[in-house]
Amino acid sequence: MPVTPTYPGVYVEEIPSGVRTITGVATSITAFIGRAKKGATNDPILINSYGEYERIFGGLWNESTMGFAVRDFYTNGGSQAVIVRLFNPGEMQATDTNGVFETVSAIKTAADNDTEPEKNAGIEEAKNNHLDNTPPPPVSDPNSWPEQNTEAGKIAKDFAIEMYNSNVWAAVDDIKNAGNEASGITAAKRHLDNKDPRPLGEPKTWPYQNTERGQTAKEIAIELHKLQDVIPIVTDIQGTDNKEDAILAAQTYLDSEPSEPSNDPNTWPEQTTVPGKIAKEMAININELSDNLTGDDYKEEVDIIIGNVLESHGLINIVSAEDYSGRVDIIIESLKIDVSDEKYTKDIDKIVADLQIRQKAQLSVGETDNTTLLLEAANEGSWGNELRARVDYNGLEASSPLFNLSVRDGGTGEVETFQNLSVDENETRYIKKVLEKDSQLVRMLGNPPSARPEENPSTWEEIEDQIDEGSREEEKKKFKAEGVWYELCSNGVEPINRAGDGDPLESNNFTEGEGDKTGIYALEKADLFNLLCIPPYKQAADGLDVETGVIDKAIAYCEKRRAMMIIDSPSGWKKKEDAKSGINNQVGSTSKNAAVFFPRLVMPNPLKENQIEVFAACGAVAGIFARTDSTRGVWKAPAGLEAVLKGVIALSVPLTDPENGELNPLGINCLRNRPPAGKIVWGSRTRVGDDMLASEWKYIPVRRLALYLEETLYRNTKWAVFEPNDEPLWSQLRLSIGSFMQNLFKQGAFQGSSPKDAYFVKCDKETTTQYDIDRGIVNIMIGFAPLKPAEFVILKFQQIAGQS
Repeated sequence: MPVTPTYPGVYVEEIPSGVRTITGVATSITAFIGRAKKGATNDPILINSYGEYERIFGGLWNESTMGFAVRDFYTNGGSQAVIVRLFNPGEMQATDTNGVFETVSAIKTAADNDTEPEKNAGIEEAKNNHLDNTPPPPVSDPNSWPEQNTEAGKIAKDFAIEMYNSNVWAAVDDIKNAGNEASGITAAKRHLDNKDPRPLGEPKTWPYQNTERGQTAKEIAIELHKLQDVIPIVTDIQGTDNKEDAILAAQTYLDSEPSEPSNDPNTWPEQTTVPGKIAKEMAININELSDNLTGDDYKEEVDIIIGNVLESHGLINIVSAEDYSGRVDIIIESLKIDVSDEKYTKDIDKIVADLQIRQKAQLSVGETDNTTLLLEAANEGSWGNELRARVDYNGLEASSPLFNLSVRDGGTGEVETFQNLSVDENETRYIKKVLEKDSQLVRMLGNPPSARPEENPSTWEEIEDQIDEGSREEEKKKFKAEGVWYELCSNGVEPINRAGDGDPLESNNFTEGEGDKTGIYALEKADLFNLLCIPPYKQAADGLDVETGVIDKAIAYCEKRRAMMIIDSPSGWKKKEDAKSGINNQVGSTSKNAAVFFPRLVMPNPLKENQIEVFAACGAVAGIFARTDSTRGVWKAPAGLEAVLKGVIALSVPLTDPENGELNPLGINCLRNRPPAGKIVWGSRTRVGDDMLASEWKYIPVRRLALYLEETLYRNTKWAVFEPNDEPLWSQLRLSIGSFMQNLFKQGAFQGSSPKDAYFVKCDKETTTQYDIDRGIVNIMIGFAPLKPAEFVILKFQQIAGQS
């Protein structure tokens, strides 16, 4: 900023150089998406070592291939990885010790046998026979039932709430029995779950309903309200047997009467209300009917006219209804509201399946109802079954409302300690907030106890009397070994609250979460990733595979994020012919942002006493990419004698040079055994690397260099947004980008012996015309000459003729 001189003397003014240094982005941050034993779900976590993966996600696990892929990534030179853990609840079961399954079974039986139209038998069964804290009659809405103390009571209430919220049958039955449209709207209000603001106005202004029951009631009420003032018109006109009487009936509903009596509806004045307009239109159309129409023929034509007029005003055609109940039936059919028995059965089955799942382990601390603290594992999986918790008052006065909580993960030995906690939500150390902020193991479940939890015993003398005399010596040894974490000194997971590890992943776990940012799209929450690996998860005839639909969605997402997907060859590729026949339909669509590698790797499985098994190659190949980037640069093909696959004892399909020669032109990157180097990557083509495609993005290093340039310049030129669009800006852009490109040229990133042969940066009045300037656009043209790998080294020998 220019200096404003005020006094005689020397002033210092710093002048910006105009240079904005561009820093290249990372090139080999690899995202892994799959199943893990523990860790946050659908949340991308950046790790820097395999040790971090073990600590956060549980390490190797026989139920998932992701841990092995991450291990191979770091074994082969990987540096940073982004892990997205997915969890498929499936239909996990828990051991029933508290009558939960009997409760669920009894309620389900009552629901299944319910033949009444309102379908409330299951809710009544839960209320009358399975609650430990019953609501005062006649509270029929389970959402307002009091909190339950036993697991069976909680399950019964949960079951009833789910049935109530999805019970469209009760809402429909109540509305149908109301007798008329006005009463039907009143009945619909009783089934809303979101009634604010009050009083409720027209149904179309009612707030959005969160439950299926509430939304169904609202939709029906909207149609009833539309028809409310029209039904008398329809009824009166349908009750006539000639057109003169019909016109007279319609005339009584006009909001603007003709100045003189007239039997010709065409002379009636314009109407302002919907009922008036409908009455006039019906009368006009009926007036055109033949005078000779009588009986059923007349009524049939009148019904057609009534239906057409109603539909022209966006109203449901209810002419075939005999009464109000019939009109509601027609509304239900028109709105495509499913009230079938099949839907009811499916709803109940789904609720039962959901209730039998414990995705997160639960444990309780405290002995009495008012001091019991309920805790839940921080994330899903059976790892939470090893959790133990204990409360102590160390350092606190006897009268203090505060307490200390310790939580131990028995699987890892990790212990978290939280001091000076409170059950008062107004206190700064309110337990729920503290655990949410600081704990990696647990969260508070439900409401806090009314008083601080009781202190757990910590000495042998406090627990000795609880143990049978015959086993005291043995138990005392356990106490000495485990200390305060001995089972009588701490609280663990109750059997019914145990969690399972869910079912194997399905394609929807990966692909159906774009709006919620789950599955593949959880990476929206990650700032940057360059490579994507989805280790095989779906059981096929010959092993585990990745479904092609998932590959296609993942490739599309990689193209959006300027990343590349590493695709494993299917387990069914047992020989060269399988690869040749499957390349076009078994590994996703062709894309410049994907590459496939064949065959798979043979390695020992440390979880099965080093039994030799076949593993996916994606993690190891991603590690090779990272290693090559750090030693040679992203422009170097991650293949060749340097690209040694570490930890691999064999390849699942040994290939010969001629076989390799058949696969390489198809864009299949082969893994080969090349003594003395060992097992190596021997191909560097993208999925558009088939020679028949003649793509400029045939080679992996060319594509990855372009992605690197695009991502780097995308992130490092945002400073130019809203700058004055003229030569000073263009000059700065040329200078900044040119300096960056020149540095890459010096590192050997481009083809050419001089900068002008290797790259160019153009940003001037030729690239950015006045038309562009007027639209707020600045165009920067960047060109580069990529280094393409030498796939074929041809040695030409010639015999020199002897000299005479």
